[in-house]
Order: sequence, then C-alpha cells, then structure tokens
Amino acid sequence: MSQAINDILANDDLQDLYGDWSHEGVIPLPQEDFWVFGYGSLVWNPGFRHLDAQIAKISGYHRKFCVWSQVYRGTPQRPGLVMGLRPGGSCTGRAFKVAAKDAPQVIPYLEKRELRFESYDVKWVSATCRNGQRVRALTFVVGHTSPSLAKEDGEEISQGRVVELLAQCSGQAGTNKAYLDNLCEGLSEAGVSLGQLKALKDQVDRAAASRLGE
Repeated sequence: MSQAINDILANDDLQDLYGDWSHEGVIPLPQEDFWVFGYGSLVWNPGFRHLDAQIAKISGYHRKFCVWSQVYRGTPQRPGLVMGLRPGGSCTGRAFKVAAKDAPQVIPYLEKRELRFESYDVKWVSATCRNGQRVRALTFVVGHTSPSLAKEDGEEISQGRVVELLAQCSGQAGTNKAYLDNLCEGLSEAGVSLGQLKALKDQVDRAAASRLGE
C-alpha cells in the first residue's frame, strides 16, 4: 500500500506529480477547523496534516470509477480511471479534520491534486461519522458536464470496460490496478465493507492474471 503522508507537506515526488502548490483561490480558505471527505486515493494517502480521521458516510452521492486519468493512472494515449462521486445513493469513506492554521498549505495542495485537470467540482457535504458526530466536509464530485467524465461514444463506460482499463492501464502514480488494490485495502483496514468493490477487484484480478498468461 502507498504510505500515507500526514506530516510532510513538501514531499518532492508529490510536488513533481501535482505541480506548483501556489494558492489558486478556487476554494476559499476556511477560517476555522474544517473536515475533508475522502472516498478514493485520499482514503489511503491523504497527503496532508490532519488532527483526526473518522470513518464517515455521506448521502446523495456514490463512489464510482468514472474519471479519466491521463497522468496519475494512465496516459493521454491510454487513459486510466480513478474514483469520482456521482449523484445518488451513499458513500462511506474517511473524513479528516484539518486545523485552520494548516488551511494555507492544505487547501492549495487539494486544489492542485483534485482540480488541476478540471475533473471535479468542489462540494461541501454533510457527513456522519461512525462515532455519531455530524460534520460539514469538503469533497469533490463529478458533474454531468465534466470534461473528465469517462464516456465513450457519448455514453458512460460499461462495467466490462472499467474492468479492462483497471487491469491494463498505468501512469505516473502507478498502475490502475494498484489504485483499486490500495483503495480496497485502505477501506478494509478502516473497517469499511467493500460491497461491490470486492466483486470488481475479483474481476480485475482475473483480467490482470489472464493478461500475464497471454
């Protein structure tokens, strides 16, 4: 699993990957402690300093492999896929509490990591932590008009196509399969049921093994 980075904000590899961290001002800096809801790579690799981390659930959105990745988990010639939040259902992930004093470093980092390819829209959502606490959390959703929404021939890609891409693609941050493996491991370690992700992982494992045997 990728090692979570909680106390190092100036990691050279991450800076190369996510680019200049100057504040773009897309997300206003919170003036008090705030929460960030992670459902994809933030689950196992938040990459920013935080005060607390809680298993949390949001309603109105579900987790889905629906975002083209042309750098981190794929290439322009063979884009991979990463997670996004799409309308409907619910999603369980991790909520991270960030101190207000760290906002000038954390917010620009999140902007560069999540917004530089215009893949996501910023959204503040209500999240219910496993301990019963309800918090307002910053997260990133995928709109119907996002240029990175994974479509082929005008339609969102099929489950079979998702399996194929996850088994084959790779980018600067590693293989697409590793992204799925790390997410499943991170959720499992946090005590979150994988649900449909378990079936997807089994399919991707079989597809990857089949490719190796060719």
